[in-house]
Amino acid sequence: MMGRVSGCLVLAVVLLLASGSEAAAQRKGFIIGGGLGPGLTFGDPETKFGGTTDFKIGAMVGQSLQVYYRNTVNFTNSSAGYDLEGAGVGGLGVTYQVSGRYRVNGVVGLATRMGILGGDWNTDTGFGIGAGVGYEFADLWVINLDGSWGRPGGDYNLMNVALTINILSH
Repeated sequence: MMGRVSGCLVLAVVLLLASGSEAAAQRKGFIIGGGLGPGLTFGDPETKFGGTTDFKIGAMVGQSLQVYYRNTVNFTNSSAGYDLEGAGVGGLGVTYQVSGRYRVNGVVGLATRMGILGGDWNTDTGFGIGAGVGYEFADLWVINLDGSWGRPGGDYNLMNVALTINILSH
């Protein structure tokens, strides 16, 4: 049984790789992707270094325009007694391929600041926006430099800067 499952997985991977160049050339339809990298969160009390996650799901509209839901969060150690803190912006995102492999992007939605303690979540949300630039260094692999600003909860201003490596599937 395990041999059949392994054989099916190998066949699926080979078929995906064989059809990958054709799918990449079309560049339209459903997209999903994610990325990881270092990030900085600038808040009212202090600046924190952490690890950033980036998630996208949406559609390729034509050859140069992507429209998607995007959620980018920088996770940091806590100085406020939490196990982990996170801050970021999630919402409607757009990417436009300017020329060749270069692209610009933007997002508008909700800024979120969260603290996690023993499995319990404490979150504040408010308006958030972001923008960035990217370079596709290999087929479907993009390096992004993004910045975002938000105002989750009252008078708290939040700004993130992240450098992520992303893979995007069409």
